[in-house]
Amino acid sequence: MKLEILAQVLVDAGLGTIGTDIFVHRLGADCKQGIMLREPLAGIPVDQNLPDYYKHDIQMIVRASDQAAGDTLATNAMKALTFYNRIFNDINGALVMKVNHIYPKYLPVTYPRLDGQGIEWSVDINTAYVMPL
Repeated sequence: MKLEILAQVLVDAGLGTIGTDIFVHRLGADCKQGIMLREPLAGIPVDQNLPDYYKHDIQMIVRASDQAAGDTLATNAMKALTFYNRIFNDINGALVMKVNHIYPKYLPVTYPRLDGQGIEWSVDINTAYVMPL
């Protein structure tokens, strides 16, 4: 999945800036409030009978220093990453990714950060999409 495209969806929803408080694959320890998207640790399943079609979960981590701010950020990010039948093309009009659906599977799981200075919310997001390789 092109997580950079989903990061831009979060930017377009007014939830932050890529590299400052919206991240793909890694979230620095010094970030006090932000959103990170990452692919599944087990990998992305490939079905030889359905080329270019993928169905799996991604993980969204939201970090904040207080409960209310984090709850709001997580809720707004989940709303932004809930959509159906959306096509993303490159600047030449070629298909980059067609998202059939993306939506959170569960409400966020909240837990304290290990350093004790913040809170994180974990959200599993279900995806089904077409992405030519």
